[in-house]
Amino acid sequence: MLQVTQMCFMLDAMIPVYEDSDNETILGDLLECIFIQALYFSLGASLLHDGRLDFDDFVKRQCSLLVMEDSPDNKCTFRNIPSAEPSLFDYYLDLKEKIWVAWKWKVPDYVHDRNLKFSEILVPTVDTVRTSWLLQLMNEPSLFDYYLDLKEKIWVAWKWKVPDYVHDRNLKFSEILVPTVDTVRTSWLLELMNEESGKSHLVDPTRFEASLFLSSAGRSSMRMTP
Repeated sequence: MLQVTQMCFMLDAMIPVYEDSDNETILGDLLECIFIQALYFSLGASLLHDGRLDFDDFVKRQCSLLVMEDSPDNKCTFRNIPSAEPSLFDYYLDLKEKIWVAWKWKVPDYVHDRNLKFSEILVPTVDTVRTSWLLQLMNEPSLFDYYLDLKEKIWVAWKWKVPDYVHDRNLKFSEILVPTVDTVRTSWLLELMNEESGKSHLVDPTRFEASLFLSSAGRSSMRMTP
């Protein structure tokens, strides 16, 4: 479940939005590569070395794109699958240039700074480059960050609805609730479910199932099943 959620986040962050209708054909050609990239960073993310090679071999056999030899001077376009590196786990899709780029080609040379403390030194590697790219990609706003206000007929970002936290010294520690995007989103969802359906069944996407039943009277009961 969490892997499917991650894939949806990846797709939402990577699929470009074109204002020019002439680019619809380009978008169609890119979709398969974008889906493959999202697949590797979600369903394939938890695999180890041997499992990744098997996963890579399976995806390439199902893929309709042809394999081509690539190099730093002759990069593979989105119309093909690169083959210079062992698997597609070693590449990312550059959406601006519409090419496959090997992670190791993006690792900058390390320049030592004698003024830095040992704890401040960061040697660039494939892992640091890949992590930076992923964090930057997922930091872009997506529809997961908004909800539709049906009364005003507008999209509203969850973070705009988070109230300021006012500390109450009379509260016990267990009674303190700091408002966050998650608390606002959960409260909105519970209120919506209670108003519209009267009785709802919500499942938490964790390792165990948490089922929350809301009655029409506003009372709730929780049933936890391993």
